[in-house]
Amino acid sequence: CIGGCEAGESGQLSIYAASDPVFRKGGSPGTCGSSDCINDTTAPTSGNFTQAQKFTITAKTGYQHTLECDDGHAGDTNVMFQSETYFWGYDMENSGWETDQYTFDMTVTNEANIEQNFWTLVPGFSTLQITGTSDSSVNAVYTQEGTMTIEPSSTARPGTYTVGLLAESVESGNEESCTFSVIIPQPDLEVLDTDITFSQSSAWINSRGDSQRVIITATVRNNGGTVDLDGNEVKNVEVIFLVDGSQLGAVMVIPSLAPNGGETTSPLFMNWNPGRAHDGDEVGIPIKVSVDPSAKITESENDNNIGSQYFKVVKTKASNPSFYMSFLSLVGAVGAAVLLSTYYRNKDSEE
Repeated sequence: CIGGCEAGESGQLSIYAASDPVFRKGGSPGTCGSSDCINDTTAPTSGNFTQAQKFTITAKTGYQHTLECDDGHAGDTNVMFQSETYFWGYDMENSGWETDQYTFDMTVTNEANIEQNFWTLVPGFSTLQITGTSDSSVNAVYTQEGTMTIEPSSTARPGTYTVGLLAESVESGNEESCTFSVIIPQPDLEVLDTDITFSQSSAWINSRGDSQRVIITATVRNNGGTVDLDGNEVKNVEVIFLVDGSQLGAVMVIPSLAPNGGETTSPLFMNWNPGRAHDGDEVGIPIKVSVDPSAKITESENDNNIGSQYFKVVKTKASNPSFYMSFLSLVGAVGAAVLLSTYYRNKDSEE
């Protein structure tokens, strides 16, 4: 910099001297170069200067600091879910000359710039002291890493929030801050086709309408948050089973679903006795499981709320297979008993 320098800028200072070879007071008479050999003469116009000594000087401010926040939390993203804890890093630097102490504060506001008071916000440091640049020893440390703790409120609605971290100098009152955006997603309930399973691969039904019992199980999950845009929480979530397009059994209710891929703690299940065999042009009887069928919860996506599968049901004779198997087993057992009895009677008569 030339002229006025601001903190952090560098300028060069040159120091030199001018000499007067015409007269040096105290010189020999006659060669003094002065009319009276008493008074100094005016310096000559020629530049008789010594060699310049140059110094580089950097302007410093007594108290100055910088604050920089990371781009994402420990999960490498800015997406957060209600009631879950996240850790977000930042860097503090004392670029001032003097050692300083700092206090910290955090805020969070919604898209309408309204402060949210029910989030848990912990700056990581209540106070922090960092050495100034005047200390040039090998052990001097001018920077410090910190970690914020952020837990969105259990009732935080979907949207983009702004989190701010403020660091204030105790000595000077100077303030530095950094801000970043946090996204709370909408709920996203899901039942995949692969989430529906059966107790066996197929079942039978006879001409009298008797059929083999099947247990249908399903898993339901929530890929999003736990509060929708209207403030409805993901609680008492309804699920229905459908066979041939008609509801099977009563509506099932899930008390709650955790965010970010939270699943039912145990699979839902429904007992079913098929009412017909599938036709030759069908893959099987259509089975569907639907979560939130009345759309009571506003979601980011609804196309994944219904899972579908097909189950094979074959028609048999009037009696069911298990009856035939039991009958044949009984006949076989009686026959074996008769043969053994005859064998031992004949053996006893021979002896």
